[in-house]
Amino acid sequence: MLDFLAIIGIVFGVLQIILFFKIWGMTSDTKKIREMENLRNRLTFFQKLPSKCTDFRGEVFYVRGIYEDKILCARNENDENILEFKANEINFIAD
Repeated sequence: MLDFLAIIGIVFGVLQIILFFKIWGMTSDTKKIREMENLRNRLTFFQKLPSKCTDFRGEVFYVRGIYEDKILCARNENDENILEFKANEINFIAD
């Protein structure tokens, strides 16, 4: 019985160490969290999703939506080709 409890204790200890390092790794990578917060702050300024945006060259795109940390845009309103931009790569145009 004592051997069984020792094995359970060792397995539990190893799992705790693995969990510790997984949580540590998640909290160390805050760049994605900061980008999402920046995107949220930029979008709440408009109170809704703007319909147009520009890239660094000044080219106008139509916003189709947001997926994870990317803004999905198209070159014109009927275009099926979707382009993905990060939040810091575009500027929104107020309607």
